[in-house]
Amino acid sequence: MRFKRKLTRAELQAIQARNESEDVKALLWEVGRLRALALRVDQLQASLGNLAGGPGLILSALRAELKDEPCITEQIRLDLGRPG
Repeated sequence: MRFKRKLTRAELQAIQARNESEDVKALLWEVGRLRALALRVDQLQASLGNLAGGPGLILSALRAELKDEPCITEQIRLDLGRPG
């Protein structure tokens, strides 16, 4: 299944501003929950290092999918902007 392009936090906020229905609010809460889950998965994969065999192949595929997720790239930008 092909997905449409990934939405940034700003784009999701714009959708919310244009659509104040309870259904849209519920969907955006679910999107937020899944984005938080993706951030936790990214933390986990970063802690695993390099694995061999099947688990390594799965981890490589996961890393490739996560690297361009807006919630991951936005989080990285926020972390870089923090004072030391």
